[in-house]
Amino acid sequence: MQEKERKKKVKTLLQKIQKSNSAESLSTYLQELGELGDASTIRPLLELYENSPEGPFRKKLEEFFYDIKQQNAAAEFINYLSKTKKAEVKKMIISVFWQSVLRPEEYLDIFIEEAIKGDQELVIEVLSVVENMNSEFTEEELNNNIQNIQEALEMNNFDELKASLLNELIFELKKRFIEE
Repeated sequence: MQEKERKKKVKTLLQKIQKSNSAESLSTYLQELGELGDASTIRPLLELYENSPEGPFRKKLEEFFYDIKQQNAAAEFINYLSKTKKAEVKKMIISVFWQSVLRPEEYLDIFIEEAIKGDQELVIEVLSVVENMNSEFTEEELNNNIQNIQEALEMNNFDELKASLLNELIFELKKRFIEE
């Protein structure tokens, strides 16, 4: 399939997804879209997710996101993560990184920043991502992130649970020194 033809098919499928009124037709369109392997579809699908109510439609989109295999899609998720203000969308995006094959390691700083700014549930999602990271980090990267969390703990009056989760995140980062 030529590039121009493929882009036209992607555009048509995105339009069909937006107009879809059943989980079954949505599944079909998402499967076709996934086979085209185009990371540029992530942003419009995330916008659709963000603007849709809880329910089967959103659930199908989540399942699609969790199954994404194109590594270049990671940057699309991260870009949207920094754009959205909705906590539930941020949590879902972060969960994509521990439920899919996307490699989150180069975005460690962003995840830590989100954990500091977010609620307890978001910290749990970030903790899950960090626990599942396989890459080695430089001592400087780890120290910078640990220091950022420690400073946030000192400067903010987090509730006991969030403070505990952030300390657990520090512990998880410190374990990376031992594993190297």
